[in-house]
Amino acid sequence: MNKVRYLSVDELKQEQIHVINEIYALAKSKGLSNDDVEPIPDGVNDVEAYVKSEPRVMWVLKEPYDNVKIDGTPCDGGWNLFDAFDKDDAWANRSWQPIIYVLKGIFDKLLSWDDMDWIRDDKTMTELLKRIAYINISKMPGLTNSNRNEIRKEYKIWKSILLRQINIYAPDIIYFGSTFDYFKADLVGYKAKPDDSIFVDGMDVVDIYHKDGITLCDTYHPNQKTVLRKNYIDSLIQAAGK
Repeated sequence: MNKVRYLSVDELKQEQIHVINEIYALAKSKGLSNDDVEPIPDGVNDVEAYVKSEPRVMWVLKEPYDNVKIDGTPCDGGWNLFDAFDKDDAWANRSWQPIIYVLKGIFDKLLSWDDMDWIRDDKTMTELLKRIAYINISKMPGLTNSNRNEIRKEYKIWKSILLRQINIYAPDIIYFGSTFDYFKADLVGYKAKPDDSIFVDGMDVVDIYHKDGITLCDTYHPNQKTVLRKNYIDSLIQAAGK
């Protein structure tokens, strides 16, 4: 993995359009899309805000979801994931709330969740989602619970696009929400050990790697139930400083 130069706003907008087109083309070529289901491309909502952000933050999760047919199979899609950040109820998404708090800490230089307002009391905090790169391993609608073996298959399918997204967005820090294992061999080598780790009450909340100027954070999914939300958020804010 080699970090490319920072693209300008116009360059990154064009690259994002190219990647979205590539996502649709790959889904079609692999027989993943049909009349019932299309991809849900991801990336950046506000490219200009992302380019100006210090640091540039990326989150990597497993798969998006939309609707489900009577037989339980995912359907629909055909919209850009980052456009959902514009919805009035985006603040209520349980997976996005911890991400928003982490971003609030990073961009406003707050050290703890205790220093922040509740999102329900300040829904404008949701705007922070628009200035990050947000991508999923799978670009097709999935289910609310992800199967590890299925996600590994999806990584193989979308690997070239995923690595291209990391290249064009050139983030300074990437948070992998239970997704780092899929990328590890390609980004740092399968046998690589973390450069640092953050423990809270004996729990390993985040392992930190560094590669080509990027801080890579291996942590739990933001909607996790393993550690206290405060400990999760505070640890990820701390990781940004490392």
